[in-house]
Amino acid sequence: MARHFPSTDPHKFEIVHRVFGTSHVLKMLQDVEENERAAAVNSMVYEANARLADPVHGSAGTVYQLQRQIAELETELAITQKEVVRMSRKRDDLTSIVTGRSHVLPPTEQSDDLMLEDIGPLWEPLWNWKV
Repeated sequence: MARHFPSTDPHKFEIVHRVFGTSHVLKMLQDVEENERAAAVNSMVYEANARLADPVHGSAGTVYQLQRQIAELETELAITQKEVVRMSRKRDDLTSIVTGRSHVLPPTEQSDDLMLEDIGPLWEPLWNWKV
């Protein structure tokens, strides 16, 4: 075990010993291939730290929180993407009005929220234009 828990880092063994116990650590390491033992020790240290922070859920609690955060961010991204599409259509409609090109969206895509106030900023450069 000294190879995986060096004396230079006693905290590593203390945490694993406190959560799992020395006999369980030995048994777990014996069940793992030699070339995978370092990764197994790192996993035990991670899980031991997680269990000290959250004795009920351990690292599963962290995984659950991260999955919930991902779901929230995916929802926020979908809303933002819809808003970008809506704003792009609005820009296209305003551009076609300003340039005089007739561009009418099909009835299913017609934007009902196009307001005169939205056109104002597009006309502003023309109002300040000097001949």
